[in-house]
Amino acid sequence: MVERILHYHSFTIRVGYEPGLIHITNNINLWRFLDSNVRERTEWLANAIKQDYESIYGNPLKIKRKSFLMEIWGHLYFEYYLLKLTHFFGINHQSKTLQHLLQRSASIDCGESAQDNNRFIWDFLALFFKLFTYFLPNNISSEGLKK
Repeated sequence: MVERILHYHSFTIRVGYEPGLIHITNNINLWRFLDSNVRERTEWLANAIKQDYESIYGNPLKIKRKSFLMEIWGHLYFEYYLLKLTHFFGINHQSKTLQHLLQRSASIDCGESAQDNNRFIWDFLALFFKLFTYFLPNNISSEGLKK
């Protein structure tokens, strides 16, 4: 795996690259990066990843733009809302189920259809891309949910 750090102003985002797959580290840096201008910044991230991928492997990453953005948001906001709900209901953060779900959220893994068996889900959700963009929350890092 090839690992790179992408820089956007003062933000750093760690990305791992494999043939047909990318892995975005879902940490507080990513959350801060997406605190504002969520759509524009996610598009910048997807474009930067695709450019890096092509420079590394010599061929384009075969994931449609909207599908790629939907998958990033799907993983990121799944964790965000999971943490919000556990905080609201006072659920113990040490529970095995919660730890398993949070561990799966630590990396946003996106792949081409041949590598990612749920690519069709993100392709389908991409049909409703414009609708989803109206519901993207801002300032997610300021709530103190992610450490």
